[in-house]
Amino acid sequence: LLGKNLAALPALAKAREDEVKWLLKALDSDDFDVRTRASARLATMGPEVRDALEKATEKASPEAARRLRK
Repeated sequence: LLGKNLAALPALAKAREDEVKWLLKALDSDDFDVRTRASARLATMGPEVRDALEKATEKASPEAARRLRK
């Protein structure tokens, strides 16, 4: 059983990476609710997404960068 779970780790990591990318794009949405939900989800993801958030802050629009820093 453990072997099957370990085999799934790369797929889970890729799914998490894809989710973070989508959420970062959502921060630039014109829809306030979309931005709010994306930032709330990112806040729950913990320190493992910190590097992605820092890189995104560098590339983000000024408004999205401000939201990422909060």
